[in-house]
Amino acid sequence: KEISKSQMMACRHTNGKDWWLLKMMGDSNNIATFLFTQDSVIDKGMQRLPFYGNTFYDVAGQMVFNKSGAQLATTCSSNTGLVFLADFDRCYGILINFKKISAPIQTWEEGPDTSTSGVAFSPNGRFLYVTMFSHVLQYDLQQDSWYVVNGRDTAYNYFNGFFSCALAPDGKIYIGNRNITPFYFNKFFF
Repeated sequence: KEISKSQMMACRHTNGKDWWLLKMMGDSNNIATFLFTQDSVIDKGMQRLPFYGNTFYDVAGQMVFNKSGAQLATTCSSNTGLVFLADFDRCYGILINFKKISAPIQTWEEGPDTSTSGVAFSPNGRFLYVTMFSHVLQYDLQQDSWYVVNGRDTAYNYFNGFFSCALAPDGKIYIGNRNITPFYFNKFFF
C-alpha cells in the first residue's frame, strides 16, 4: 500500500490524553487510522472513504478537523473539484456520515479551475474555506452554499496561485501560495 504525500491530521481522543492520527492512502480511497497513547501506537486499520479521493497526483491536498474534532474535511488536488466531509467519533476513531461536495468551477485566463488543494474550518465550524489555484471559496455548512471570497490578486504573470490554508490560534485563516509566500484572510465569523 502507498500512502499519500499529503492529507494527514491528528485529533485529541475524548479521554483528553490520547490522540488519533488519520492518513489518506495514495493508491486507494482508504484512510489509515492510528491511536497514539502514552506508551503505544496502535494501528486501528483502514476506513474506506466511499468516494475516490486521490489520483496519481497526491502531492497536494489537505485534511483538517474542526476545532471540536467532531468533523473532518479533506481535499485532493486532482482536478476533481471535490471536498469530502465526515463526522468523526473521537471515542472510537470512526468516520461516519460521509458527504461529497463539488466546488463550483472557477474560470480565469488559463481556463476552468477545478483544483481543490487547501481546506480549513472557520473558528465556529460553520464555514469551510477551500483554496483552488485561482480562487478562495467559502462553503456554508448550514446553508449548503458557496461564496467566492477572493480571486487572483495581481497581474497574471506574477500570480503564484493559492495552495494550502489553516486556521491559526489568532482566529485568522492563513493561506499559502505555490511559492510559499503566505498572506492571511481575516473575516468576521458568526
